[in-house]
Amino acid sequence: MADRAENEAGQAAEGVRDAAGQWAEQKLILLEEADRYGRDLSALTGSGYKGNLERLGRMDHYGQAKLLEMMFEQSERRVDMSALLGVEEAYGLLFAGPSGCGKMTTAEHLVGNLKNMGYTRLVTASGVRFGLHSGKKAVKRMKAVLRLASEEHPLILLLEQLSENPYGGELYDLLLEFAEEQEPGVFFPILIERDGGMFSAALKRDFPLISFPLPSREERKNYIRLHLNVEVVYEDGGEAGEEEPFSYQIALEGITPEEIAAETEGFDYAQLKRLMEWIKLYLSDIVVRDQVSEQYAYERLRDGGYYKVKGHMVRQAIAMVREAEGQSPVAGLALPAAAGPEPVIGSLSQREKPAGSPEPSVRLTLSEIEQKVKTAAEGGPKDARALAFRYRERVYQTDEFGNVDERLANASDEYDEEE
Repeated sequence: MADRAENEAGQAAEGVRDAAGQWAEQKLILLEEADRYGRDLSALTGSGYKGNLERLGRMDHYGQAKLLEMMFEQSERRVDMSALLGVEEAYGLLFAGPSGCGKMTTAEHLVGNLKNMGYTRLVTASGVRFGLHSGKKAVKRMKAVLRLASEEHPLILLLEQLSENPYGGELYDLLLEFAEEQEPGVFFPILIERDGGMFSAALKRDFPLISFPLPSREERKNYIRLHLNVEVVYEDGGEAGEEEPFSYQIALEGITPEEIAAETEGFDYAQLKRLMEWIKLYLSDIVVRDQVSEQYAYERLRDGGYYKVKGHMVRQAIAMVREAEGQSPVAGLALPAAAGPEPVIGSLSQREKPAGSPEPSVRLTLSEIEQKVKTAAEGGPKDARALAFRYRERVYQTDEFGNVDERLANASDEYDEEE
């Protein structure tokens, strides 16, 4: 009787092992069959870009990709120099930073570099997928994944947010122990967390930690400038079916890339990408609803090389992205002053104030001024002082596209519909 119970327990345990192995195999990607992992870090850093040098200087969205490209470049000269300087080769990496800051994008491109170094297998998973309700199941699944690594089939493990698993600490210890037992080039973990504090001291000792913070104002400006350049394909009228690409620039009226960068404080790269998609949708709508003819606007895009999007449309897109993410407008964002103290809407200047008058306690924020502009554009009452201030400080500027028309200060529908 005891033998029978022992056999049944053994069969049950074997079934669990088989289930864990099947789960791991479902996560397995054979890199020689996966075209999407053919890209490497040069696609992010711009080092593989052969076009305009000015654009090349703005290709790198985040400097982490450049650092990793230096670490994993396999040219003979790079390998020799690293050996000469005593640069240790990394056999795993820790990525940390907020969502939308390029961690996964960088990791997927790095898989391309590792593929060129001989890694043939990839498993990508999130921490919760290892099982939330059973520690035994979670451990068995992790062991099943690790068994996929061998000298004949080197494995990359791309693992997100293992800290969200209640057994994450035990799973990290298991992974680290396995990594330390392997010969170099057999197993390469890329571990991703939003908070770098989730990594133990032992993990940080064995694997370099690379931080991905939110993009700075300068990085946001560079990203926006880069994505104002668009490449499209049109049919050449000369020969049926013949197509060739042409590029053009989205021109901005009433707002500059520097101002967009200032007004997107707190945005990550995913939000910036969404913002640029909204701006392109506005541009598409302008072209489609062109009063003269759609064909005329189409030809103007092709031959003129740029088309204009109004500043209030861009600000509306920024607000929409913030609302979609549940973010409030940037606290303390104030309009820039040309000189001297910050202007105050609705109050007298220092020279005009009667002696002893109290200092104003309320200043209009950028969002409040934009709301007043929007209200006026929709036919509501016009706050002349707010409109004049917005025109003087934010709209009337000279840039490469010339002076912006004063009518934009009122954001009138008539202006938007004109040629």
